[in-house]
Amino acid sequence: MRHAIKGITVKMIRLALGVFAAARAFAGPPFLTDDPEPVDYQHWEAYLFGNGDHAHGGYTINGPAEEVNYGVLPDTQLHLVVPLTTVGGDSGPTLNGLGDTSSA
Repeated sequence: MRHAIKGITVKMIRLALGVFAAARAFAGPPFLTDDPEPVDYQHWEAYLFGNGDHAHGGYTINGPAEEVNYGVLPDTQLHLVVPLTTVGGDSGPTLNGLGDTSSA
């Protein structure tokens, strides 16, 4: 019986800490970003960018990549990202082509 009470107490403490941590988090749609507003209705927004990662003797480069946003409805945007991706490393050939596209 004593172990059951201790187990319930530990679960209650974890639940309380989880609720406290969630209440302290500040994130609301579309979260805290440098561009929190959707594109204006019937307007376009386009970006050209690149990024890369190097780990364990290999690398991945996404770029040039383009992001296009369109305000399809008030406070609603369509989003498309199309990157050119290069993957390579010490142990194999370097490959490039169309990378993972994303849309929303």
